[in-house]
Order: sequence, then C-alpha cells, then structure tokens
Amino acid sequence: MNKEFEIRSATLSADEENQKLVGYAVKWNSPSQVLYCDFVESFAPKAFSDSLASGEDVRALFEHDYTKLLGRTSSGTLKLEEDSIGLRFELSPPDTTTGKDLLVSVSRGDITGMSFGFRAMEEEWKFDVEPYQRTVIKAELFEVTVTSIPAYPESSVEIAKRSMVAAKEKMEDKKILLDNIDKIHTTEMGVDRIKRNLKIDTADVVEYCKNKVLDKNCNIYKQGKNWYCEVENIKITINSYSYTIITAHIVK
Repeated sequence: MNKEFEIRSATLSADEENQKLVGYAVKWNSPSQVLYCDFVESFAPKAFSDSLASGEDVRALFEHDYTKLLGRTSSGTLKLEEDSIGLRFELSPPDTTTGKDLLVSVSRGDITGMSFGFRAMEEEWKFDVEPYQRTVIKAELFEVTVTSIPAYPESSVEIAKRSMVAAKEKMEDKKILLDNIDKIHTTEMGVDRIKRNLKIDTADVVEYCKNKVLDKNCNIYKQGKNWYCEVENIKITINSYSYTIITAHIVK
C-alpha cells in the first residue's frame, strides 16, 4: 500500500481546566493559502467520515517524532470527531515532562500550531479559475502533530501537485474526445458486439454510446491508445486515433 501522505497545518489551544489540547485539524470549505504558487485547497464536509469509521489507530506526536507519543485514538487519549465546523481533536497529553511542558507552552502561546497528515482518497479540481481549486472529498487521516513550526513541507505539497497534473491531463483528454464527439463511429461487427454485450435493441448504437459519453456523470479517461468512458454500469472503449467504438460492456 502507498504510504505517502500529505501534511497540512492548523492551530490549537489549551483547555487548562481539563489539561487538554483542543482545536480543529480541518475546517470545512475553508480555502488554504496558495500552495506551490498554483492552487488553493479545501476539505468538503465529512471528508474523514470513512477514515474515522474504519477504527484505524491515529497517533498524536510531538514534532513529528514517533518516539514522542502524546496520545492515540486506540487508547482514547486522542479523540477525533467531525462536526458542522470541521474535524475536531481533543488530546490528553501524558503525565510526563514532555506532556507537562507542552501544556505550559501552548497555554503561554509559545506553541500555537499543529500539523496533520492525510492521504486524499477522492478529490475534485477546478482549472477554470485562478488559482486552481482543489477540494478533498474523502481523505484518510494518518497522524496529528503538535509543532512549534507548522508548515507545508515541499515534499508533501509535491504529492498534491502530481495529483493536479494528472487531473489536468485527464481533463484535457476528456476535452479532446468531447470536441470530436461527431467523429465517433463503429463497425457492423461493433454494432452487433455492443448490442449483445449491453443487451440493448436500439436502432442507433452509435448515438446511444454518444449520449452515454456526453452524460455529465461519465468518467472519461485515456489509457494507451484508447479512451474509456464509464457511466452508470457501462464501460465504453473508443480508439483515440480513429474514434471507433471498439466495444461496450456492463461493469459488474
């Protein structure tokens, strides 16, 4: 499994009465600073729902150091929950020198920041605005870190940039196909194959496939010499050079 994850910054404060550190790792629909001079990002509400429901153990660290464990969800010393504002955390530091010093430092305002590590599982990009906009729809949470220098590490933002480049290429591939929608055709054998595979009895197979490609929910992507168009439970394969519909079949 790919262990790469991104790191973003947030703020925290001390609940001195209860000896806890509290804050929001993420606030929904709150645009970030411009990242990599290219884009801003935000998180959709409930972006971490699946991750939290999975029961995976999330650790709280000091300065990204796994030897300085401050708490974890499996022991209940780190609590994470989503509300109408964002992903809220509540950390009960250990009764150690590091834990005690940390509470004092946050209370005094010497430390006000934290970082969180995540991996985007589903995202949307908008390239018709400047800067570009990235919305993380679903994400997996890996860690939260209390740190005196919260930052957006360049190596972490590079992960998002790779995603941006891939999404942009996919959008451009999709535009090429849609701009040439009238060139789409198939052969007599293709007509028979598509009717048989999809169990349809339509007079115009090509028009049927075009309408599927034009569906706003159609996922269009290019691999090798073909375009693949997935919508509902149908997958259509179109040659990217000749615009010939090679086949279409039901995806189970």
